[in-house]
Amino acid sequence: MKALAKEVLRFGFTIVSTWEVEGEKILGGKLPGIYPLLPLMKSDEPEERVLERAQELIMNEIRGRERRADAYVAVVTFVKVCQGGLATRLLEDILTNF
Repeated sequence: MKALAKEVLRFGFTIVSTWEVEGEKILGGKLPGIYPLLPLMKSDEPEERVLERAQELIMNEIRGRERRADAYVAVVTFVKVCQGGLATRLLEDILTNF
């Protein structure tokens, strides 16, 4: 599509409510880009174990020092946001008002 003689890009996306996704399903799926989101996902395991598993996956499956560092920063950020259920409230608020 062109607008004002300039190319305009279009793309589609689906919003995924991470707090509704079972973290266990992600663990076996070889989806390293999603591993930092594990602290936001549903789990029957204690938070400490979820973080340990996320760390193991990041170390073993994400290649490249910079990518691994980015993944760790994301995990730490999500953990801080998750404390007190803040992550779920923020995400629900964002998606409700999207």
